[in-house]
Amino acid sequence: MISINIEHSLKERVVGNISFDKVNFVGSKDQADFSIIKRKSFNDIGSEFFKDNSKTIYFIKNRPNIKRVNIRKGYCVDNRVDIPKLKNFCFSFNDFCNIPYIIPMPNGPTPNTFLSQKDNYWLDYNIKNTDFHNKVYWCGRSLTHESRKTFMKFYNSINDPRFHVSELKVNIYQTDVDPSIFNNHIERLSNSDVGFILRGDKSFANSFFDVIMSGCIPVMISSMNNYGWENIFENVDDYMLRFDLREHSMEYIHEQVVLLLEDKERVLRMKANIANFYNTFFKHNAPFGFGEFFLAKCIDIYKNDFDLKRIDDKIICSEILTLKGMNSKL
Repeated sequence: MISINIEHSLKERVVGNISFDKVNFVGSKDQADFSIIKRKSFNDIGSEFFKDNSKTIYFIKNRPNIKRVNIRKGYCVDNRVDIPKLKNFCFSFNDFCNIPYIIPMPNGPTPNTFLSQKDNYWLDYNIKNTDFHNKVYWCGRSLTHESRKTFMKFYNSINDPRFHVSELKVNIYQTDVDPSIFNNHIERLSNSDVGFILRGDKSFANSFFDVIMSGCIPVMISSMNNYGWENIFENVDDYMLRFDLREHSMEYIHEQVVLLLEDKERVLRMKANIANFYNTFFKHNAPFGFGEFFLAKCIDIYKNDFDLKRIDDKIICSEILTLKGMNSKL
């Protein structure tokens, strides 16, 4: 049994009402094997952060308070931020890359207030996307990263009725809007086979949850590719396609998606896999969708004695399988 000290509000956000056979949440650092502490930002940590306390892991909520100039013109944009030399492991929503002790993580479902939806709205979406539609869908904003302009330019130049790619005029992820806009967005995804997930101004994309919640096959383009998927899937290509515009042309990416569409049985098999993946790991009431992966990574850090040489920066680790009581990968 592992005892973890974590404040109540963070526990509710991370795991909601989920319980685990081999994890005990305690209210005191003295009773715990390690502690998870939430801080608003790197600027709010204070002197405690600089203590060499290997039994403390930090959950950093917000980005550093800096002027983010030309944020959308590159990758790992937050690497230019001057942060202190770290002695503790930190999980951050920021776009950091290859900085010791920092583990990048995605968020969860978009907060209901941004979408004019009710609390835990994602629990109402039961995946029924089991038919073959011969459709690919993406609707979003092209301004949140330069790679999206490349994507939009390509799809504006071709005429393939199977691909429904359009610009979203309203930012449904940051603005209170008519709830029908989000509902229509999910409806269109639910009647498609493939959903693009594009690089935004962070390494993750809000659309990830929309796509898997709708039972679509994710096609990652420069987004969330190196999160450790191989640690939970026997074959990642049975669940998603992954590309990087620094390595792959849009012509090549399009060709690979077309090849997928032309194999109906593969499409149906992958959609069934995604439904199982979503229901196994994300069908819960915790607002932080990757909460169980986060908790598993914290346990992985503890089991590896907080040794930086033994711990990578991928939030998805095989410890999640143990946490969930699973005997093998999906």
